[in-house]
Amino acid sequence: MIDVVGISPDGSSFYPEKITNADILIAAERLLLLFSNFKGERIPLSKNLESFLNKIEVIKDKNIVFLASNDPLFFGVGKKLVEKFGREGVRFYPYFNSVQLLAAKAKTNYEDCINISFHGRSISEIDFISKIKSNYKISILTDPVNNIKKVAEILIKYNLKDIEIILGQMLDSKDERVIFTTPELLMDIEPTLLDTLILINKNLIKDLKFGYDDETFIHENGLITKRDIRVVTLSYLELAKDSTLWDIGAGSGSVSIEASFFADFGKIYAIEKSSARVSQIEQNIKKFNRHNVFPILGSAPDIFPTLPKPDRVFIGGNSGGVVEIVDKVLNFIKDNGIIVINLVSINKLSEIFEFCKNRSLKFTSTSIQIGNLNIIGEESFYFSANNQVYIVKISL
Repeated sequence: MIDVVGISPDGSSFYPEKITNADILIAAERLLLLFSNFKGERIPLSKNLESFLNKIEVIKDKNIVFLASNDPLFFGVGKKLVEKFGREGVRFYPYFNSVQLLAAKAKTNYEDCINISFHGRSISEIDFISKIKSNYKISILTDPVNNIKKVAEILIKYNLKDIEIILGQMLDSKDERVIFTTPELLMDIEPTLLDTLILINKNLIKDLKFGYDDETFIHENGLITKRDIRVVTLSYLELAKDSTLWDIGAGSGSVSIEASFFADFGKIYAIEKSSARVSQIEQNIKKFNRHNVFPILGSAPDIFPTLPKPDRVFIGGNSGGVVEIVDKVLNFIKDNGIIVINLVSINKLSEIFEFCKNRSLKFTSTSIQIGNLNIIGEESFYFSANNQVYIVKISL
């Protein structure tokens, strides 16, 4: 049986007798230094945890105590130990986790906190920003590489300068500090070995709007996928939270912008050959504060090899052969992907149908004609019809 005991930065524990009565102490070097007077054997933890645990297997019949920082089951070694020795092979005696400590010392509640750890992990900026934008409160455990300055840099990069930050450094030690700060001021604070953050997003968008008015987007001469068509198009795309979407012939980027709210952990590539319209996409990205839309200046299909493979593709505005573009997309799209095409030409629709049948592709289509209300005087009105649009969905 292995006892896993959580300790504070200065070696305090709620279960000191477990440590005193152990035959063997196992811990990282910095934690073992806190128990230099321990009379039993001290074994430093090696970097190759899997190999190390295999060696521990042969001595697990002894009274072993595994020391861990704070709570070993809170982004700690606990999960690995359970996987290796089973629930019946380990017992846990935790200390406070660092988020508990910081919340108590900052006098803030944390039951609504989403917890993430950068400790020993690579940071996905898209995932990180998505979590911040979709949650009111987030706690972060850092490490010497992914430290508080790195967090501040990302927040500033994505224009999240209004985020409120509570920083806890070396909590429950003689060097403890609790600081209320901002992303810009956080850049001037030196990281420590044990830093914990609570981020509060008071500008959280609580209600996701679907189908923004066309006038909301910066565009020119009506060159935009109209709101009602856009809504149906997005439903056909069946976006997942982590979808990678190619928006081919993105125009002003209206489809890309709205798609980014649904695929908020994904990446949206707005492909547009006009530099003026790429500028509009960039302005709309800034206006809607979207972090996962990437404007791409280039022509389809030439630009395709330079982009990450998509699982969703939307083909809207294009002046070339739509069949050729779909044919090239098939070389890049992932298995079980979806292609959605908007057309106004019945001839091009017929070409797509023929292409799909020849390639044995599963497809469906909807014809939509929207009429908008116009009011004349106080009692009269009529509906003005927009161009008919054919929406084709190809399921792979």
